[in-house]
Amino acid sequence: MINNDFEGKIINIQRFSIHDGPGIRTVIFMKGCPLKCLWCSNPESQKFNAELTFSKNYCQNCGSCIPTCQLGALKIREGLLEIDRKRCNNCGECVVACSNNALKKIGKDYTVSEVIKEIKKDQAYYRRSGGGVTLSGGEVSAQPRFAVELLKESHLHGYNTCIETCGYQKWDILSRIIEETDLVFYDLKVLDPQKHKIFTGIDNSLIIHNLLKLSNLNKPFVLRMPIIPSLNTNKHDLKQFSDFVTTLKNIIRLELIPYHNYGVYKYESLDISYTLNEIGTPNQEDLNETKTFLEKQGLNVNIQLGG
Repeated sequence: MINNDFEGKIINIQRFSIHDGPGIRTVIFMKGCPLKCLWCSNPESQKFNAELTFSKNYCQNCGSCIPTCQLGALKIREGLLEIDRKRCNNCGECVVACSNNALKKIGKDYTVSEVIKEIKKDQAYYRRSGGGVTLSGGEVSAQPRFAVELLKESHLHGYNTCIETCGYQKWDILSRIIEETDLVFYDLKVLDPQKHKIFTGIDNSLIIHNLLKLSNLNKPFVLRMPIIPSLNTNKHDLKQFSDFVTTLKNIIRLELIPYHNYGVYKYESLDISYTLNEIGTPNQEDLNETKTFLEKQGLNVNIQLGG
C-alpha cells in the first residue's frame, strides 16, 4: 500500500531536464545530504531543515522585512541588510514581506500526491521521449521512506525512474530505494579514503561497500566522477580509480562531471564561505586527456557537459 500523504522536504522540481536519465525528465531535488563536498554547487541542499537565502543584489534596503521578525534577526547596518543566522529560525515571515525576492525560503514539504501532480504535467513528453522521473538531491536516501513511496507511485503511472545517489546509507535502506529504480546514477568522488574524507567530510568505506553490492544486482547503473583539478585528477588517483571500476559489473558507463563554480553565489546567499576559489574549471584539453587515460584502462567514458 502506497502512502500518498507521506511528506518529504524538497528544494526544487525541475522540468524538461535532459541530463539526468533517458529522455525528457522531471527532476525532484530533495533536501539534506550527509556529505559536505567542498565543490558542491547546491549548498542549499545540504542541511535537512528549511533555510533562508538572501540575494543582496535584489535588496533595496527598504526595511519592510525587519518588523516581521519576532526574533530580531534582521537589521540594516551601514545601509545594508544583515541576517543574524544564530537568531534566525528560518520561519519565512520576512520572505512574504520582501517585494523584491531578495529573501527566499529554501525547502518545502510536499506529499507524494503533490509531487505526482507536478510530475503529471509532462507525462506526454515522457511517453514520446522515453523519459520520466529522477530523484536527486541533496541525497535521495536521506529521505528513504518518501523516496520509496514516490518511486512506487511513479511506476504505477508508468514513468521511468532514476535516482542520483552518493551511496552513503545503510545497504538495507538504500537497496529498498534501488528496487523501485530503473536506472541508478552513483557518485564516486575519489577512491582514496583519506582524500575522500578531506573533500567530503566522511570516509568512503560505506559508499564503496554499497557500490559493490549494487554491482552484484541485475540493475544497470552509471558511475559518476567529478573532475576537480588538483584534487582528484593526478595519474595515481585516476589509475587507482580505474583499477577498481573495471572490476564492477552491470556498469553502463563512467560519466565525468567537470568542476564549475556556478554555485558560488548560493554560498554568499547563505553566508557560507566558499573554499575553492583558487580552483579553476578544467579545460577541454585536460578533460579529453583524462577521458583518454581512463578509456585506455578499459572503461566506457563520457564527459557530461551542461548538466
